[in-house]
Amino acid sequence: MHRILIVLIALSTLLSARAQTGPVDLRGDEGLLMDLKPTGAVWLGNDRVMVCDRRFNDFHIFDLTGRRYKFLSYPVRSIPIAQFSCLTPLDETSYLTAGSHYHEKNHVRYVSARSVVFRVGLEGEELARWCGEVNLEPDRALRATGNFGESPRTPLDLQGLAVDTKNKRIFFGCSQPMSSQQTVLVYEGKLDKFLARDKGFELKELKTDLKPETDTATNNPYFLADMQYVPGEGLLLLLGSQSYDKRTFGASQLWMLRGGFPPPRLIMKDIAPGNRAAGLAVRHIKERNYDIAITFDNDPEETRIPSRLLVLPAVKL
Repeated sequence: MHRILIVLIALSTLLSARAQTGPVDLRGDEGLLMDLKPTGAVWLGNDRVMVCDRRFNDFHIFDLTGRRYKFLSYPVRSIPIAQFSCLTPLDETSYLTAGSHYHEKNHVRYVSARSVVFRVGLEGEELARWCGEVNLEPDRALRATGNFGESPRTPLDLQGLAVDTKNKRIFFGCSQPMSSQQTVLVYEGKLDKFLARDKGFELKELKTDLKPETDTATNNPYFLADMQYVPGEGLLLLLGSQSYDKRTFGASQLWMLRGGFPPPRLIMKDIAPGNRAAGLAVRHIKERNYDIAITFDNDPEETRIPSRLLVLPAVKL
């Protein structure tokens, strides 16, 4: 009888989490995590989400109620300024994470520390010991775009990584700058060359035709917060909104580039107003329905608004 009661309580908790209609505050054993700045996200099974933390360059696993299940300290500390900004599945056992590649000073002393993409993975419930041993070195290809370097005029801010394993493509998405057509800027390269650290790896601009509108709540245009490649569907882009002083947040939007090509199609808008979108995780349910998890980095140390997690169940793409 006692075991049945425990199972019923656990099932009730899971169902309530999946049926949630709004974002939940992210918290640990001692309360709200007011120093957490969650960015990229991936699903771990059916009821947990792993996020990277740009504040301390660590990883956390949360259940769908927002409770921290596990804290994962990153094993390599040679990149203190990287500020992990995105996380994407590479295969069934490993992921790619990247630094934002942006620093407001954009000085040469900071560039090498930001030019990082690492493969990470789990061994049981801990980060694998090999995490961070090899930097896949996107530096040369990023510099060749003309948007990354040591000048304030090259403010590339990488906020999304995505991998299309079937067609061997990797995508780099930027919150800034915009393309020359004032559309969301995404670069595409050959995955096999990137993973091999081939010196011939190049990035070409992907035509998105996605020109962000202005969010009336913040009076600022939407920006790319994250993206994931959904096999059989295409490139799913998460857009967020914030005021100029980064203390007021608007709503979020989801857009699809079918197969990774324009035209863009709006999937959902007006998502979780008052929260700054940061991370996107997608999990296939059945047919064209997907569970979508979104993390919100609300910069709680400055705004006193907790960072949050939202699960959108069975979204049709």
